[in-house]
Amino acid sequence: MPAASVIRVAAMRCLAMASALALAACAASPPPEAQMTLATESLLQAQLAGAERLAPIELGVARDKLHRATVAMIAKDHDSACRLAEQAHLDALLALARTESAAARTPR
Repeated sequence: MPAASVIRVAAMRCLAMASALALAACAASPPPEAQMTLATESLLQAQLAGAERLAPIELGVARDKLHRATVAMIAKDHDSACRLAEQAHLDALLALARTESAAARTPR
C-alpha cells in the first residue's frame, strides 16, 4: 500500500474517532430539564411565601442563577445549566427557610 493511502486511512480513522467522541460528549450531558423545573418551582414557592419582602437577597441570588442556567441551556452548555439550576434551587430553598424563620419570629 502506498504511503499516501496509509496516511489517508489513518486520517479517516482519526476523523471517525473524533466524530464519535464529539457525539458521545453531547450525549453525556442531556438538557437538565428536571433541575430547571425544580429550581423554577422552588423559586415560585419562595416568592409565594413572601421572600420578596423577608429574604430579598437570597431570592435575588436564586433568580440570577436560574436566569444564568436558562442562558446556558440556550447555549447548549448543559453542564453549566445543570450546576446553576441546582444552585438556584438551593438558593430558593434558603430564601424560603429565611422567610419562614422571619415570619415565625414576627408577632401576630
